[in-house]
Amino acid sequence: MVIFYLLLFNIHSMIANNSFDFRFVSYNELLQNGKIYQNDDHAFDAITIDQQRDQIIIGAKNTIIRLSLGDFHLLERYKWESSTNEKTICHHQTQSFNECENYIRVLALRSHDQSLLTCGTNAYHPTCIWRRLDSLSTIISNNEKFISGNGKSPYNSQHSSVYDLIDTGELYSATISEPVFGINDPLIQRSFSQTKQLRTQQHDSNWLKSPYFVRIFNIGQYVYIFFREISLEHLSCGMNVYSRVARICKYDDGTMKFSDTFRSYSKLRLSCSKKLINEITSFDFNELQSIYFYSSLNLIYGAFNLPK
Repeated sequence: MVIFYLLLFNIHSMIANNSFDFRFVSYNELLQNGKIYQNDDHAFDAITIDQQRDQIIIGAKNTIIRLSLGDFHLLERYKWESSTNEKTICHHQTQSFNECENYIRVLALRSHDQSLLTCGTNAYHPTCIWRRLDSLSTIISNNEKFISGNGKSPYNSQHSSVYDLIDTGELYSATISEPVFGINDPLIQRSFSQTKQLRTQQHDSNWLKSPYFVRIFNIGQYVYIFFREISLEHLSCGMNVYSRVARICKYDDGTMKFSDTFRSYSKLRLSCSKKLINEITSFDFNELQSIYFYSSLNLIYGAFNLPK
């Protein structure tokens, strides 16, 4: 049984100096003001808020759910399962019955025509479908009903993935592809482009080395991808994980005329450390966990952790 919570209130908690501090929430406030949706669904891997239609859309295992944003009333619960044939093929490849399901990983809003891009792992055969925002069972199809989810959704539900459908209609996604079972292909990709689909260089550790993707932001003329990965800088000292931010220009047209590789891709290390009392050594918080863009102040906040 999974219980899903959303906090829909202004947080005002008293602390010792009798001033308000929005960072703290008491247990009583949570009980009094939290809204609850409870069902037997599992793996809430994708959540998006549609403020224009006052609803929240949730992607789970084999299911997409629409709830009213105000009181969590169930508006629609749509089952999207893999076919028997897809599950059979998956079982032969992975030997894992749990992975041979459809975990919904992408729910991208396109508000101007009330459509929603939905993508799932689909039993190790990632697939995307455009649906109506007010009726998930209604498929929007211009040329093809099913769109390849390769590079948009992971094959394995345990792999990380992030995405952003920007105002030009292009989808930027970062995930782990696995077109050949057992061979991971981490990539950052641009889809639905009016020019051509681009991606990071394939099988090149200088671009991406076993990454865990955290977030994508569309800011100005660039798209920023935040992630952590195995560092190549100090391999002689063992396996270290560093946090990174990569930047891609929205107007990137590729490295060469017939290439599908980004030309503007660059990345740098995000460093977060705290010196100890002796001011000589320090703790390095190398693993980025979460990121938030405060657009009105043009600030990005990150939460980091020590390696386990």
